[in-house]
Amino acid sequence: MTLATIESEMDFDQDNEELIAGAEIKVLRQLQLSENSSHQQEENFELWENDDKLNRTRKRTLEHTLPVATIMPYSHQIKRVQMRQMTHAKTTGFAEQVLHLIQQIDSGIENLEILSNDGKRFSLYFQHRQIGLAPVNMFGEGLQRSLALVLSLSGMQNGVLLIDELEAGLHTSVLQPVFGLLVKACRDYNVQLFATTHSLEALDAILANVPEDSDEIVVYRLPNPIKGGQLKRFDGDLLHHLRYERGLDVR
Repeated sequence: MTLATIESEMDFDQDNEELIAGAEIKVLRQLQLSENSSHQQEENFELWENDDKLNRTRKRTLEHTLPVATIMPYSHQIKRVQMRQMTHAKTTGFAEQVLHLIQQIDSGIENLEILSNDGKRFSLYFQHRQIGLAPVNMFGEGLQRSLALVLSLSGMQNGVLLIDELEAGLHTSVLQPVFGLLVKACRDYNVQLFATTHSLEALDAILANVPEDSDEIVVYRLPNPIKGGQLKRFDGDLLHHLRYERGLDVR
């Protein structure tokens, strides 16, 4: 059995005056060599945003730097992050993919632009078929959150995406289509997703987009910090069985 513990941190990058988020992941693998013999392997990983800008003194445990992005529950409210991600999408040729992905959430969106009224403060605008040109923050929080997911994915090809509170800002009625988009984009861009959630509806929405016999999804249920207990691991086949056949809560 493989067990993983994740600790998230934020470092302040003084040169760029912004918080850089990431996680340290410890993976323990218990190998049963024989009936009376076992061996435990441990491996540690560090995943950080903007790793090329971050000056950390601790030793890197990854041999190769991977693209890493972190989405917090409030990420869609930070304009500077949106500007940076959209600029990256445009300069690297991913802008069309971003537009195509967000149109799957709202087909009325015709374009996405970076505009400014005074030449100093810039914002993202949707060109919408019914509404016309309007700032992104005038739309619902669910659409803003979906845009944050799409913008992060656009620059994460062959990388790692960390999402805290996966369901934050999303109404339960849109969880399945939004997560369907997320799962498909992770497959298309070869992105490894790590996400946290307390929502059983969010878990069900993810499972609805993953085949029953798929090994793409693994859920770790953390022990209660007060009552204690053991970390539990459920893979895709077992998850479907526990949720759809036995109706158990695996959170």
